[in-house]
Amino acid sequence: MDQVFELIESRREAIIALLQQFVRIPSPTGSEGALAAFLHDRLQQIGLDTFTNPLGDVTGVSKGARPVFLLNTHLDQAEAGDMLDAFAGVILDGEPFGVTGPVVYGRGTNGQKASLAAMVGAAQAVLDAGIPLRTGFAINAGVMEECGGHLSPRQLLEKDKLPVMAVLSGEHTDLKPVNGHRGMLHIHLRITGKGAHAAAPAGSSSALTGMARVILALEQLNTGLPKDPRYGEALVSLNRLTVTPNIVNAIPDLCEGIVDVRHPASVPRETIIPTITTCIAAAVASQPGLDHTAEVKQRPVRSYTGFEGTSDGSMLPFFTPPDDALVTALADCIQAVTGERPAPRLWTISSETGYFSTEAGLPVVAFGPGEDRFTHNRFEHVKVEDVITTTKVYAAMILKMCA
Repeated sequence: MDQVFELIESRREAIIALLQQFVRIPSPTGSEGALAAFLHDRLQQIGLDTFTNPLGDVTGVSKGARPVFLLNTHLDQAEAGDMLDAFAGVILDGEPFGVTGPVVYGRGTNGQKASLAAMVGAAQAVLDAGIPLRTGFAINAGVMEECGGHLSPRQLLEKDKLPVMAVLSGEHTDLKPVNGHRGMLHIHLRITGKGAHAAAPAGSSSALTGMARVILALEQLNTGLPKDPRYGEALVSLNRLTVTPNIVNAIPDLCEGIVDVRHPASVPRETIIPTITTCIAAAVASQPGLDHTAEVKQRPVRSYTGFEGTSDGSMLPFFTPPDDALVTALADCIQAVTGERPAPRLWTISSETGYFSTEAGLPVVAFGPGEDRFTHNRFEHVKVEDVITTTKVYAAMILKMCA
C-alpha cells in the first residue's frame, strides 16, 4: 500500500490537473457527451477495458475475476447559474471561502468531478504498481444523475449486466464515511379554484389560499413524521410555487407546487406517499370550491446519445449496517491514510447509491471530497489536499477489496 501512496504523492499535480480538465469541459445534465468522450479515452489510456453504453455512461473495467468492486460517480453537473467563471477550473487560495489551503474552483468540483479525478488517479496508481488483484474493479460515471430516477445504475446492472459485488460512491461527504441516506421524491400538486377580481370576490375560491392551507398542514405534519437516529428523519416541504393568473388585482384560480419529500430507508415510498397525499387532500377539502391532484409524475428524458426514457425525479434511500464488511473496510482505509477513524454516518443528500442498495441489494458506502454547503452554488470548490486524500483512500479500497 505504501508503494501506491508514494505513486499518488508523486502525481499530485497530474491528479489536480485532471480535475481541472474535467471542470473545463461543461457537462450539464443532457450534455455530458464531451466529458464522456474525454473520460473514455483516459480510462483506456490507464489500462481499463472501457465502454460507453447506449445511455452514454462510461465504464472502465480492470482485468481480473468477477464480480467486480465498483467505484461509481456521475458525469453531469448542475447548471452554472450565477457562478462566475464556472468552468475556469482555477486554483485559488481557500481563505475567501473560509477554508485553509489551495482549492480548485468551478462547477462540479464539489463532489463528482473531484471524486472522478480521484478514482482515475487511484486506479492508475494501483495498475502501475503491478499489484496482483484476485478480483477486478470498475470505474463507472453515469449521466443524468441530477434529474433523478436512477437511469444510469439501472442501465449498468440490468442492461450492461456488469457483475458487481459492492459499491463505493464518490460524493461530497467531506471525507466522512457514509453508510446511508434518505430517499427523495417530488409530489406535483395542482389546485384549481374559482377566480375573480379582487374588488369583487363574491363566489370565488382562491387556489392560492388553498395552497397556503396545504403549506401549513405539511408544516404540522413534519412534526409527526418518523424520526429514527439509525435511518434519519422523514421531512416534507413545499418549495416551488406558481400562481395563475399572476396579477395583482386577480384572485387566482390555479396554483401549482412541488412538494419535496425525504424518507429514510425504514419508511418506504409506498408508505410515505399516502401519508402526505392524505394530508394534502384534507387541507384542500377544508376550503369549499377547490379541486386538486397530487401525484409523483413520470416525465420524458433524453440523454446526449439520443437515448429516450422516463424519470420521476426520485432517488431511493440506502442503508448499509455499520458493522458490514464494506463499511469496516472503508474505515480501515481512511485510518490508513489519515490516521483517524471517523464513525460512519448518515448523509443529508440523496444519490445513485439508493438504487444499488435498495433495488439491487448490494452493500454500498459513499465517500469523497467537498462539503454540502458549497454544492451547486456560486462558491463551489474543493480543497486540493482533500482530492489527494480521497485518491489514496480509493486506492486503498481497491487493494482492500480486490488484492
